[in-house]
Amino acid sequence: MKVKDHLPLYGVGPLLCGVMAAVSLAALIYPKVSGNSAIVIHGIMRIVAGVCGVFLMAFSIALWIYAVKKSDIDAGILENRLVTDGAYALTRNPIYSAVLLLCIGILLLAGNLLEIPLTLVFRLFLTMALKETEEKWLLDIYGEEYAQYCARVNRIWPDLKKFRQ
Repeated sequence: MKVKDHLPLYGVGPLLCGVMAAVSLAALIYPKVSGNSAIVIHGIMRIVAGVCGVFLMAFSIALWIYAVKKSDIDAGILENRLVTDGAYALTRNPIYSAVLLLCIGILLLAGNLLEIPLTLVFRLFLTMALKETEEKWLLDIYGEEYAQYCARVNRIWPDLKKFRQ
């Protein structure tokens, strides 16, 4: 590995996350603008979805802080060090996991039924983008160390079976 070979601090991730967040926020506005309240969850289910949404948004912010600040990912990138501890021991992409959870939370808070399937689209979009960019870069830079890390740790969601052991 060459000394200057490291990932950019800001790759395609912020762009992907920005698009996902913008589409999720549009879910809050669409029913009001269109006047189509038939696509919105009503009653007790709206309250349950809203509470779950707020919880997910709060959790996602905590996960993002843990991944960025506590695990100090920026220093790891600049030092050409593969960060595999802290939040990165749970998932290879905790920042993207946090953004995905934030978007799911926003969609639940919106209670917009048409927008809920977007979570699956976001997940697929994120997976394809990661496989074609960051994962290739990391494999080129860290080789077998990264391959072994991939074998141990899932891309977006933690392996919950590991927590039962």
